[in-house]
Amino acid sequence: MQKSNINPQIFQPFFESASNAAKKGEAQFETPLEWASVLSLPLPRYRPVVIDLNCGSGNLLLGSARASTNPLLGCDIDSCHDI
Repeated sequence: MQKSNINPQIFQPFFESASNAAKKGEAQFETPLEWASVLSLPLPRYRPVVIDLNCGSGNLLLGSARASTNPLLGCDIDSCHDI
């Protein structure tokens, strides 16, 4: 297993933030770019296009991109984000 530089202390608040999601209704989660890079490790190394159909601010999309990735395609219902 590959080690990461992500501080383990960030995980608990992240998981707790979703504990009452059903009561809160619509919400957005901010994925740290470093975490997005780690989450994308199982994907093929060559990624000519990355698509995120629920991109929000786009951190997961940006963090999963590589030098070979062009374009990044993101879609979200909140139109106030520009990535």
